[in-house]
Amino acid sequence: MSGVNACWPGFQDMPPALATVMILALMKQTCIQGLHPFPAPDQHTVGVHIDICHVIGTPVGMKVAGKLS
Repeated sequence: MSGVNACWPGFQDMPPALATVMILALMKQTCIQGLHPFPAPDQHTVGVHIDICHVIGTPVGMKVAGKLS
Protein backbone atom coordinates (compact mmCIF):
# COMPACT_ATOMS: atom_id res chain seq x y z
CA MET A 1 0.00 0.00 0.00
CA SER A 2 1.24 3.47 -0.78
CA GLY A 3 -0.18 6.92 -0.09
CA VAL A 4 2.14 8.41 -2.70
CA ASN A 5 0.70 9.85 -5.89
CA ALA A 6 1.10 7.55 -8.92
CA CYS A 7 2.95 10.37 -10.71
CA TRP A 8 5.92 9.52 -8.44
CA PRO A 9 6.56 5.89 -9.43
CA GLY A 10 9.95 5.73 -7.70
CA PHE A 11 8.23 6.13 -4.34
CA GLN A 12 5.52 3.49 -4.76
CA ASP A 13 7.42 0.77 -2.89
CA MET A 14 8.79 2.99 -0.13
CA PRO A 15 7.97 2.05 3.47
CA PRO A 16 5.24 4.08 5.20
CA ALA A 17 7.52 6.73 6.69
CA LEU A 18 8.20 10.43 6.19
CA ALA A 19 10.94 10.45 3.54
CA THR A 20 13.58 13.17 3.41
CA VAL A 21 12.32 14.37 0.04
CA MET A 22 8.83 14.79 1.48
CA ILE A 23 10.25 16.91 4.30
CA LEU A 24 11.89 19.08 1.66
CA ALA A 25 8.58 19.36 -0.22
CA LEU A 26 6.80 20.33 3.01
CA MET A 27 9.44 23.01 3.65
CA LYS A 28 9.03 24.42 0.13
CA GLN A 29 5.23 24.43 0.41
CA THR A 30 5.50 26.27 3.74
CA CYS A 31 7.72 28.92 2.12
CA ILE A 32 5.36 29.31 -0.85
CA GLN A 33 2.36 29.81 1.43
CA GLY A 34 4.25 32.16 3.78
CA LEU A 35 5.44 34.37 0.94
CA HIS A 36 2.20 34.22 -1.06
CA PRO A 37 1.05 37.80 -0.31
CA PHE A 38 4.31 39.43 -1.38
CA PRO A 39 5.33 38.60 -4.98
CA ALA A 40 3.53 40.10 -7.96
CA PRO A 41 1.20 37.67 -9.81
CA ASP A 42 3.89 36.89 -12.40
CA GLN A 43 6.65 36.30 -9.80
CA HIS A 44 7.66 33.05 -8.09
CA THR A 45 10.17 32.09 -5.42
CA VAL A 46 13.11 29.78 -6.07
CA GLY A 47 15.62 28.44 -3.60
CA VAL A 48 19.37 28.76 -3.98
CA HIS A 49 20.55 26.63 -1.04
CA ILE A 50 19.10 24.19 1.45
CA ASP A 51 20.78 22.46 4.36
CA ILE A 52 18.71 19.84 6.17
CA CYS A 53 19.54 16.91 8.40
CA HIS A 54 17.00 14.08 8.61
CA VAL A 55 18.34 12.25 11.65
CA ILE A 56 16.02 9.24 11.87
CA GLY A 57 13.13 7.64 10.02
CA THR A 58 9.67 8.86 11.00
CA PRO A 59 7.04 6.10 11.06
CA VAL A 60 3.37 6.80 10.36
CA GLY A 61 1.69 8.30 13.42
CA MET A 62 4.87 9.67 14.97
CA LYS A 63 4.91 13.42 15.66
CA VAL A 64 7.38 15.53 13.71
CA ALA A 65 8.99 18.74 14.92
CA GLY A 66 11.08 21.21 12.98
CA LYS A 67 13.33 24.10 13.89
CA LEU A 68 13.90 27.18 11.78
CA SER A 69 17.18 28.94 12.25
